[in-house]
Amino acid sequence: MKTALLVCDHVLPQFQIDHGTYPKMFSRLFPEIDMVSHFVCDGDFPNVEDYDAYVITGSKLSVYDDIPWIKELLGFTKTAYESGKKILGVCFGHQIIAEALGGKVEKSDAGFLIGVHAFKLLSQ
Repeated sequence: MKTALLVCDHVLPQFQIDHGTYPKMFSRLFPEIDMVSHFVCDGDFPNVEDYDAYVITGSKLSVYDDIPWIKELLGFTKTAYESGKKILGVCFGHQIIAEALGGKVEKSDAGFLIGVHAFKLLSQ
């Protein structure tokens, strides 16, 4: 399966020493999958039809930020989904998928959260 890694941020140099770049992190996470990296945060978008699957990384930004490449990624994700492509999102990536497919991503009143938290589903 031909897979693209859609990179949505750059790891700060001081963290690359211990953790590597996003492409290196994801190659360790999925060693059996050969992914071609596209830094969408820098405007490098592939053609939707070029890959069978897409993995969307995290980012320090938010899906609701008014940034051109985020808007483009939302449209790209919707098109990829409608084309029957497989899509996996991690953190920011799963929020992109939710928003692109009609969900609503909003800033939490609790602020930025890290770790495991319990939430109550209000409606489906």
